[in-house]
Amino acid sequence: MPKFAVNSTMMYTKHAFLDRFAAAAKDGFRALEFLFPYEHAASEIKQRLKSNNLTQALFNALPGD
Repeated sequence: MPKFAVNSTMMYTKHAFLDRFAAAAKDGFRALEFLFPYEHAASEIKQRLKSNNLTQALFNALPGD
């Protein structure tokens, strides 16, 4: 059975960044990825993952010059 991770930056544009975690979990996803989370504390992101029973699949690092 395939396991999918949602790119929450691309799929949940109508939600604020931190609200995308709950939206993804509500839609049945168990893993997510996102772009540029740097304006949010790592501890807050960790809490959103934990409270929504999600795994972070990946995030994009800062772009170089």
